[in-house]
Amino acid sequence: MIEGPELNYIWNVPAIALDEIFARDAIYSARWLNEKYVVLFGQLESYWLDTVTGTVVEEEALGLRFKKVEEDIPLFLYTIRCYEDGLELYRTDDLSSISTLRIDLPDCEIDERSRLFTSRTEDQSALSFVLDGNVYVWETDGSETRIVGTTFFSKINVPWSPNGERLVVRDISPTGSLIEHTYHILYRDGRPMVSPGVEIGGRAELSPSWVTDEIIVDHVVCGFKCSVTSYYEAISGELLTEHFYYHWDLDQYTVYSPDGKWIFIDQTSLYSSSEVTELHYILFDLEEKIEKEFLVGSLVDFLWWAEDSSNFTFTVQPFWRNFEYEPGKYGLMSFEIATGETHVIIPDAVHIAPAPDQTKYLAVLLDADQPQSGALKVALFDADGEHLSTEQFYAELSEEVLFPDSIKGFIQPGTWSNDGTKVIYSNEKGEFWLLDETGKILQLSAQSTIEDWPYGVKVFWSPEDKQAVIQHSGKAWLITIP
Repeated sequence: MIEGPELNYIWNVPAIALDEIFARDAIYSARWLNEKYVVLFGQLESYWLDTVTGTVVEEEALGLRFKKVEEDIPLFLYTIRCYEDGLELYRTDDLSSISTLRIDLPDCEIDERSRLFTSRTEDQSALSFVLDGNVYVWETDGSETRIVGTTFFSKINVPWSPNGERLVVRDISPTGSLIEHTYHILYRDGRPMVSPGVEIGGRAELSPSWVTDEIIVDHVVCGFKCSVTSYYEAISGELLTEHFYYHWDLDQYTVYSPDGKWIFIDQTSLYSSSEVTELHYILFDLEEKIEKEFLVGSLVDFLWWAEDSSNFTFTVQPFWRNFEYEPGKYGLMSFEIATGETHVIIPDAVHIAPAPDQTKYLAVLLDADQPQSGALKVALFDADGEHLSTEQFYAELSEEVLFPDSIKGFIQPGTWSNDGTKVIYSNEKGEFWLLDETGKILQLSAQSTIEDWPYGVKVFWSPEDKQAVIQHSGKAWLITIP
């Protein structure tokens, strides 16, 4: 192992720009525009950092107009700007106007609550929004806007189906009751909307969302401490399945297979008393409408489906400190849908960070020689589970709950470079490391300057992998990759 000096490659940009930002805002994410510019997303606003000079520049200087972009969606190529006398659809890259819609909007830019909730097709060929109870579709080729349906709600999203042909919007029920809701299926080409007449609950500011081109999902708050997720056949309104969740649960989730047939559902519950814990995972067949129990009693971290939906990959982790170790019980595994068989890929692997092409993994491992100790190791493996590097000491945890949630700081996931040749990871002490595909390891920093553990560490590599932004605890640092 090659160890660099403390804070070896961290903070190479002049500190004044970032210090000024941190004094008034908390950074939660970042996104690179190119090798020179990176956007830091704060709770209050976004900051466009010139990594060469270390200064914050105005976004208009870059020819860009959007103020805030979520980290997990693409930068929008098209957006809508409003004026008192109408709307304008324009490109965000060169600010060229595509078309306009003349309509009286006196409060458009005065009242923040008057902003439009726009939704986009996956290929950004059309946008949808609600105005005065009408649902509009606006094609980005410049053709006229058209009304494709109606809704009682004015501030609501109108999601698109994956194929971009249908939309779904929430509405009040035909009885006119404001507490009874239903939904409509709308068509991009303007065909009459379909109203299945199904009563749904949920939040009035959110429409159901699409799972496939035929299935939608709705999330309903059923009380102070619970919610329910319901799946419907979009056109008929048939209820396929629904599952209850409690607000004190662990991070529950659902994962859909690429062919749209299966849902992996996490039903794990951590009740208000930590003495009562249920670790429960199921598979639901959307075609046969059959629920199958998958695993009970261990903590599962779902990773990905195979492209053909024939299997999925996941890790099985112990939950309590006093877990009973059994060889082959924990690790990186795959599950075959057709046979119901489980195959162990990397024994004792409790957290995995796959390379972009999924041919290599950074794995955090239980120490098989002393599995109850809380000692963890880290190493690189190929897709078949063969070592690509020697195992290095990673951390020794002393909490009663060993692996509850990486976001809470107990395990920090690694982040691979874009070319998949190296990975940055950190431990609970705030130490950052760089490991390349040859197995060479370099310590980037000996410790964090943040007093608390660096919970929720995120690493954002530059396009050419020459730099990276490390973000945690409301702050961000720029590093040069050696």
